[in-house]
Amino acid sequence: MSQSLSRRLQPYVCLVSAVTLLSSITPVMKYLFQHTDVLPIGMAGIRVTIGFALLLAISLIKERTALRSLAPRDVMRLSLVGSLGVLSYGFAAWGLIYTSVTHYILIYGLLPSFTAV
Repeated sequence: MSQSLSRRLQPYVCLVSAVTLLSSITPVMKYLFQHTDVLPIGMAGIRVTIGFALLLAISLIKERTALRSLAPRDVMRLSLVGSLGVLSYGFAAWGLIYTSVTHYILIYGLLPSFTAV
């Protein structure tokens, strides 16, 4: 495969990987809520921490100069948006305790809209 073709396919491979990971987490979360005492905000924290660690590692490898160019003010803004994401995942996980996986997916589908607002 040529270099340019693999470079053009890279975003699509990342997108498919992200969708696969996101779609597999819901049944796992439901199982954990049914069989453990984990709290929704704790589950959201674990989930975000795993995602942060993976994205940080990828960014350090691929976008090191972009990370160094972030000003402290930019880091604060990104941290604020990230904390809102953790809270929204907490609310969604709380909904998963009281509903089925199918209904949760419908709730979860609204998260990007609320995050954007």
